[in-house]
Amino acid sequence: MRLPNAKVLARGLGVWWLGLALGAAQAAPAQPDPAVLAFLMDKATQEFSQPGPMHPKRIKTARLGHLHDAQGRDLDLLCGRFVPTDPSGGKAEVPFATLKTGDYEQWLGGQAVGLCSQPTITWFKGDHAQALMQRLRAAASAPQP
Repeated sequence: MRLPNAKVLARGLGVWWLGLALGAAQAAPAQPDPAVLAFLMDKATQEFSQPGPMHPKRIKTARLGHLHDAQGRDLDLLCGRFVPTDPSGGKAEVPFATLKTGDYEQWLGGQAVGLCSQPTITWFKGDHAQALMQRLRAAASAPQP
């Protein structure tokens, strides 16, 4: 049995990696769907408007991405970090991820970091932190039923 030389092996691996990269790139839409962004922003606002220690004082980042996972599912997600309202004056940032699933899921902390650091996420241009913070301020000032 003859083993392939290193050059042939490297070329084969390169083609394999290129195929993976192109497959992931083709799975993601070219432009973000405005309805998906609005949905994720609405759900993040709904979650963050709940009273408690995880209410953001300031949103630091909020990026929209599209994930094609190992199971072949396509998920849209909003990932970012916020500074929580903290009576002790702490400045710790909390990672978050809002996912569009059958409905939606909101993840905080380590789970959000793990999800948002997936190498197969295609990130769309733009940071939506300011728009999300404006939505939170509007929700806080709206009359409660």
